[in-house]
Amino acid sequence: MKHKALDCVQFALPGQTCNNAVLDKTLFLDLSRQTLTPGILMEYDITAAFDRVLAGLSTVTWQRVGLPRVAGNFMVNLLNNMSFHLITGFGQSEESFSNNQEGIIGQGVLQGSSSAGSLFILNSDISLSTYRQHGTGAAFIHPIDKTIFLDKMVQNIDDTSQFLNPLGADLVPSEGANISNLLLPVALQIPNFGQTYYGDRVAILPKKCYYYAFSPTIN
Repeated sequence: MKHKALDCVQFALPGQTCNNAVLDKTLFLDLSRQTLTPGILMEYDITAAFDRVLAGLSTVTWQRVGLPRVAGNFMVNLLNNMSFHLITGFGQSEESFSNNQEGIIGQGVLQGSSSAGSLFILNSDISLSTYRQHGTGAAFIHPIDKTIFLDKMVQNIDDTSQFLNPLGADLVPSEGANISNLLLPVALQIPNFGQTYYGDRVAILPKKCYYYAFSPTIN
C-alpha cells in the first residue's frame, strides 16, 4: 500500500515523524507572531484509542486503500479469537485475555496488538480527509506572490492539533470589533477528531485536551 494514498496531515507514516508534526505547529505560531495575526491552537488526545477501533467496520476502510476483503475478514477473525498473554521480566502471565472477554465480541483492535496502529490510521484517515475538505483552519498570505496557503490540522497517531485564525475562518470584522473575540465561538463549533468519526465511543482525555488563544501585539 502506498502511504501517499493517505491524508497528508497524518504524521505517523513512513518518511514522517512526530518532529514534522511539531514543526508544522511551530510554523503556525511563528507565522501568527510575524504577521500579528490572532489565532487558536486546539489540542485533542484520545485515551485507549486502539481499543475503540471496530475491526469489523474497519474492513470497509481497509478495502478503500486496496486490501482484499478476504484479508480483512482474516484479520477480524484473528483479532476476535486470539488469546494474548502478558510477558514481563518475571515471565509469561498465567492468565490470558482476548478480544471477546465476557461475551463481548470485537472490543476494538487491542492496545497490545502489533496491527492496531496501522488499523487506527486507516480508520482515522476518513476523519482527517473529511475535516481537511470541509473544516475550518488557518490561512496566511504569501508575502511575495500573495497566494493564500491553508493549514487545518496535524495528527500523530491519536494526538490531534487543529489551527484557526481569522483568514482561515473567513472572518471580516466590522469597524471597531475585536477579531480575537470572534474566533472563540468559531472554535467551539469545530468538531474534534473523536466526535468527527467515532462519536460517543471515543474517550477524550480531558487533562490532555486544551486550546491556546492568542493575539500578538507590538510593544
